[in-house]
Amino acid sequence: MAYYDDNYSVGEDDEIHYTSGTSDVDVNSSDYNDDDDDYDDSDEDDMKSESAVIATGSDTSNKSDDEQDDSDGHTTDASDIELWSGTSWKPDSFDYNGTLRLSNHISSTFPKHPTSIDIFRLFLTPEIATYIVDQSNLYRTQNNLTQQSPMTEDDFYSLLRFLYYSSTVPLPSKSDYWTSYCRQPIVADSITRNRIDYLLSILHLNDNTTELDKGEKIEPLINLFNERCRIVAEPEAYISIDEQMIGYKGKTAPKSFRQYMPNKPTKRGFKVWAKCGVSGFVYEMKLYRGSKEIILNKNPTTSLNRTLRSTTTTNNNDEIEQRQTNVKEYGLSGVVVLDFLKHIPIGSRIFVDNYFSSFRLIQKMTDLGYGFTCTLRSNRISQCPVPSDKLMKKKPRGYYESYLSDDERCIIVAWKDNKRVLLGSNCVGEEPLFMIKRWNKNEGNHVQVKAPQIVTYYNKYMGGVDTLDMMISLHPIPFRSKKWYTRIIWRIFDLIIINSWILLNQIRGTRKEINGPGNWRKFRLFHFKTEVAKFLLQKPQLLQIQFATLSSSTVKKQSLPILSSNDDYNDENNPPKKLKREYKSAVEKTLRFDGNNHFPKFIEAKNASRCKNEKCKQKTYWYCPKCDVHLCLTSQRNCFNEYHVNS
Repeated sequence: MAYYDDNYSVGEDDEIHYTSGTSDVDVNSSDYNDDDDDYDDSDEDDMKSESAVIATGSDTSNKSDDEQDDSDGHTTDASDIELWSGTSWKPDSFDYNGTLRLSNHISSTFPKHPTSIDIFRLFLTPEIATYIVDQSNLYRTQNNLTQQSPMTEDDFYSLLRFLYYSSTVPLPSKSDYWTSYCRQPIVADSITRNRIDYLLSILHLNDNTTELDKGEKIEPLINLFNERCRIVAEPEAYISIDEQMIGYKGKTAPKSFRQYMPNKPTKRGFKVWAKCGVSGFVYEMKLYRGSKEIILNKNPTTSLNRTLRSTTTTNNNDEIEQRQTNVKEYGLSGVVVLDFLKHIPIGSRIFVDNYFSSFRLIQKMTDLGYGFTCTLRSNRISQCPVPSDKLMKKKPRGYYESYLSDDERCIIVAWKDNKRVLLGSNCVGEEPLFMIKRWNKNEGNHVQVKAPQIVTYYNKYMGGVDTLDMMISLHPIPFRSKKWYTRIIWRIFDLIIINSWILLNQIRGTRKEINGPGNWRKFRLFHFKTEVAKFLLQKPQLLQIQFATLSSSTVKKQSLPILSSNDDYNDENNPPKKLKREYKSAVEKTLRFDGNNHFPKFIEAKNASRCKNEKCKQKTYWYCPKCDVHLCLTSQRNCFNEYHVNS
């Protein structure tokens, strides 16, 4: 046993560990919940569980079972001492060091300087678009919704463009995009309001006549999305597994799908398990459909063939029996973690919160060859003699104790922040100590608190799903629907955009370039989503071009009007802001080299502007309105032509 306390007296046999240090890791908000509701098979108990992340938040947890312990705060059974008799920390080596990048078989044929559309088409392939169109038209026929013509691929891309554009330029209602007072030409000039409403009414993903349960209305798209994520990107070394909520307050969804989690920001809706890297890139997602579905664990198929898809079966009896054994051993949430291991390389480091974790799961992950770090609940630590909440309340912030398993491969650390926090790991221990900044409520300022290494390690790599939640909240598709599964479709469409943007920024960030040297950090998610919406203005035959051909082909594009085209409109309350500085690297290649509507314009300004052509340092009054850059156009220098020709 090892522990540290500035003001705590220890015996001769006790060992004090102290190492000062600093950490750039900021510890975020959390609750400390020791409830055991995860191990109950009822859906209601599963819904009320709450994840715990280490932080400075107020004490909102339920009373711990440990407060019923002896007055000394420790349990001292002989069996406990034998199980936690380790004296020397001997963690296993986990040597997988992958980073987010394109998979090898894709990167070998992928453009060196990919555009937004190159990446987007990796996730939403023409085959997937064709499948959605076919299933929607099948649903149209089965339900006799023949008021308008069938959905075409052009219609699907128009619908997708409308959804993406509406998420970046939100209005109160769908119909507002066609009204005279806030008309959006990019939408209104390309498709009618009635057509959008009709496409939304027939949007469908699976044949109703072959459905085995309600979940198959959405499972095909989830499985196809997961497959594309596995094919496109190599997994990162640090993976976090956590739950998400998709907001929904309707009553048409199956009861076992609808969850109520009062401690979550989104309290009502669908619960989704997500596996993410530190970057926020989601590698896999699963829809929670009730505890019985976790035990059955249907085998997903990613076939685009409707007949093959209808043959999806459950595991055989032996596999179901094994899963039932795992549920008894690791809990329902622990089985979720084990299911996610299928496509995670051996040697990766995995992070979960106390909703999923247990000491038995740490041992299991050690045997399987995965690094594992987690927060823990006091009733899932195999009788580890940790100090009780009652005893820890008397200790100063920064006090900790650590306990090693008898095989010396796993460690549990009890650390005092606002209250006791339990952490477990098989790859990181308590040393060295770090100084972290915490908020002192009594003094009204920040103070430095000592924390074991496991605390900073956990907070540094656990936030992948939280990062994803933040990005989803920036520009979500805003529309509601009477069909319960539509909300999940919108979430997958948003995840396609987010994954594409993260991967594109990773490629550009690694190479420090955007179509050449330049300002790669300024390409925001908003810009990416708008760029994709602009591309979806293309004719359907151009949209079928594969990404390899797309990057080398001449594609005609239209400019994107952000506001109404009414020149008489003037908002006195919102004066125009100062124009941003021009960057030649901010012009997408598909726009720069499309050979369409690039006309020079002479600017009557007091001072000339720098030419944005490569290797030209002259100043000019000539300007390309479409690319939004200044370019030389004289008898001696024709930078305007050179800039728009792909050499």
